[in-house]
Amino acid sequence: MWDDDDNDGILDEDDNCPLTSNSDQLDTDGDGLGDACDTDDDNDGLLDTEEIEIGTDPLNIDTDTDGVDDYIEVLDETNPLDSCSLLRSSQSITENILIWNNEDCDGDGVFNFFELELDTDLDGIDNLNDEDDDGDQILTKDENPDPNNDGDPVDAFDADLDGTPDFLEFNSFTEGIEDGLEIYNAISPNGDGLNDFLIIRNIQLYPENKILVFNRWNQIVFETTNYGANGNVFDGIHQKTKRLLPVGTYFYIFSYKNTNGKLINRKGYLYINN
Repeated sequence: MWDDDDNDGILDEDDNCPLTSNSDQLDTDGDGLGDACDTDDDNDGLLDTEEIEIGTDPLNIDTDTDGVDDYIEVLDETNPLDSCSLLRSSQSITENILIWNNEDCDGDGVFNFFELELDTDLDGIDNLNDEDDDGDQILTKDENPDPNNDGDPVDAFDADLDGTPDFLEFNSFTEGIEDGLEIYNAISPNGDGLNDFLIIRNIQLYPENKILVFNRWNQIVFETTNYGANGNVFDGIHQKTKRLLPVGTYFYIFSYKNTNGKLINRKGYLYINN
């Protein structure tokens, strides 16, 4: 009547696992059955023996903390040991989802939350796990997707200001163009959204840069460093007078440090046509 078969100090009638050792009172899933007698300690649908076999934690329903139950990942045929292998629709563990959203699976500087269910270049690899989201052979992290480093690409570099950031828009290195930097030689600042400012393709790869634009009388009409960052562009407006420059030919001197740290100088002309 007052038996304590496992000698753990708890009478059999009150014991949730009366035939094992004094460690049997641990009940991870709170189902009333001690882990020592429970074949599924975390109650995730996978037997403890199955979890040991595949390497997941029998005491944790979400081993890789991606917000998806281990059992569901097995059904989904995703990897329950890889937090970047999952189906978004299967996420259900709120506390883990909140953590996972602010992680960066592919190391491109953009948090997972902003790359969900996107495959910009349609290569079969979602942006979440794609190091080159637009498939232009320039790594996303090198296309300045998040200048302020807060994980949100709202401030991503957009060289042509067309509303699509460079890391989501195919920007190829032009054959024969030194260091892949292509300086367009014409602008038409008429507000039609086409060539409204001086475009320097791939400038985001070389943030240490400086440009001077001057007229035929060698008067500087525009001068800046870190061209292109945060809307810092030449749009045909005289930097000092704030007036639209007249139609005609202008000249530039552009300098930058290449990937080897060497200072490169380039000169050329551009045409303003309103």
